[in-house]
Amino acid sequence: MKSLMNKKLGTVIFILFLVFSQSVKAQAYDGDAETRIFLGYTNIEGKSGGEFQLDNGLNDYVSYGIKLIFISGTKKDNDEFSALDGFDASFFLRFHFLEVLKSNEKIDPYLGVDASLKSIGLHGGIKYNFGDIIGVYAQVGKGFSNSLSNGISKKDIPEPDRTYDDKGNVVHESIGDYRVNYFGKSFSFNVGITINAF
Repeated sequence: MKSLMNKKLGTVIFILFLVFSQSVKAQAYDGDAETRIFLGYTNIEGKSGGEFQLDNGLNDYVSYGIKLIFISGTKKDNDEFSALDGFDASFFLRFHFLEVLKSNEKIDPYLGVDASLKSIGLHGGIKYNFGDIIGVYAQVGKGFSNSLSNGISKKDIPEPDRTYDDKGNVVHESIGDYRVNYFGKSFSFNVGITINAF
């Protein structure tokens, strides 16, 4: 009888722990009560641009969101330019380690998975909050494959076709008619500010 009471008491304590642990909030990452905007600089394999992220907390450990990135300098060798070549939109899922590591409440390390129009990959970063509203972040990412893009990654472009003169100098060079995916199989670095939206 006593062991049955202990099991019931243990179950009640466990349920109360789960309920109250969801309501305890940390400053750097407030879980389901947080929606944060990220605005920053991005560099993808030497191409610079900007990014916008909207990060919504599910609980103290997981958040999800969208990311929009635009990079410049995506002209092809024939000077064609398509704004869509330098644009990507993604959905991400992040795992936050603030509660797990019991670190400083102003610092939030995280790892995430990205699925975008042009790449599938991983990212990791750290946020530092100065207060309840403003903070800064630094993030690195790696795209492992192309996703919905019909382009090839910059690393997969074949050697260019070259035309030489009689002295062996290159007089014309062309990579062909490839649509380059600057986001697939690429390394990225991002820094910027965070703003607590709600």
